Amino acid sequence: MDYTGNYKMKYMKLLFGVLCFSVMLVAPEKGNAQGKPVKKETNIDVIQEIDPLDFNITMTKDAFLENVTLHEEVPYGDERLAYKIYLPKSWKRISEDELNNGELDDVELNSRLLGEIVKYISPPVEDDHALFVIQALRMDKILNIEYWFRDYMSVKGLYIKGMKVFSPDLLHAEYDVFRENRLYSVRSVVQRNGARIIVSEYFIPSGMDMSRDKQRWAMTLFRLYNPNDGLDNLTKVYNYLNVASHLYPKNWEVIPGNYDSVHEIFATLGRLKIIDKGYGKIERYIEKPRGYVNTLLISKSVFSDVNGQVKHLLEEQKAKGRDVSSMEIIDRGKGKKDRTVAFSPIRAYRSATATGYEFWISYNETASSYFIVSMLMPDRRFNYMLWAENVAAFNLALGSFSAHR
Repeated sequence: MDYTGNYKMKYMKLLFGVLCFSVMLVAPEKGNAQGKPVKKETNIDVIQEIDPLDFNITMTKDAFLENVTLHEEVPYGDERLAYKIYLPKSWKRISEDELNNGELDDVELNSRLLGEIVKYISPPVEDDHALFVIQALRMDKILNIEYWFRDYMSVKGLYIKGMKVFSPDLLHAEYDVFRENRLYSVRSVVQRNGARIIVSEYFIPSGMDMSRDKQRWAMTLFRLYNPNDGLDNLTKVYNYLNVASHLYPKNWEVIPGNYDSVHEIFATLGRLKIIDKGYGKIERYIEKPRGYVNTLLISKSVFSDVNGQVKHLLEEQKAKGRDVSSMEIIDRGKGKKDRTVAFSPIRAYRSATATGYEFWISYNETASSYFIVSMLMPDRRFNYMLWAENVAAFNLALGSFSAHR
């Protein structure tokens, strides 16, 4: 019997895997996972360049649907995890007992951080299998899904081949990964669902280009049935008397400013530091070096010139020796829900040095007031995840602002 064909196939797969692993070893370090320059003008969801996700499919949708089965499941009876996926008819679902060796109870499911909650497997393809896997991660802090995913991939040492960000809570991506000492091409849907992140991945063994159309159709049509954009477990509400309110991260605190009138109300948001001075004396303050947010709620009847107020805040930064000449304009239109609040773009000022700072400022406008939000934080090149957390807090205050009627 001639084994030459099988030998050559296995040799080429091994060679391809070694080459890909070598590329990963020389990948840029965390904080600039893609190794691409920062754009001068950018959307809030694009900080470092990643190639657009390839949606090219030669197979028609009808041809795909003829050979697949629709699976609609509610893992562990949790409606928040309900999903649908189209997979080839020959695929087998791994039972929850098999997946967790029969050891997972409700308490463990609720407390687990990261793990496979769904798994389907194809019949053998030579000595490989294609896979569909869903993992659930409980969030412990608020992050834009793209920033979370970039860091997640960087920590795992993986390169993102293509990505499409649909919203601050949803993205699709493609990348290669080693799993059980085999190289796979992965198409994924990553979505925040309440205080969880759901990572759904379709794995095909490297070199199986004939399965790529099926993979892309399956993940394009994949859906979570009950997406939830609520952040109740991760946020608190801050009220400006009975005039207005907004959300802020649960691991942050708000220090109210001194004000004499409802026409001008100040506050500072940041990570709280508590120091026990002894003898019953406790000192509480905001850790400003890690980044903080200032808010200013002003009445139009008293302060009609909002641009004058913004200019004054910029002049304050200049007076402290900070450079506010280089600016990015960041669009805030995506995801806008409250039509009674008008958004202005974010102006992001960035220092020239990698150990410097960024100063962001924007405002919301209602029929009777302006809500100005500014933020000073370390430069994104200094600590990427700290920067991402600060950006999330800034956007949360702006995006959740509500004037009480």
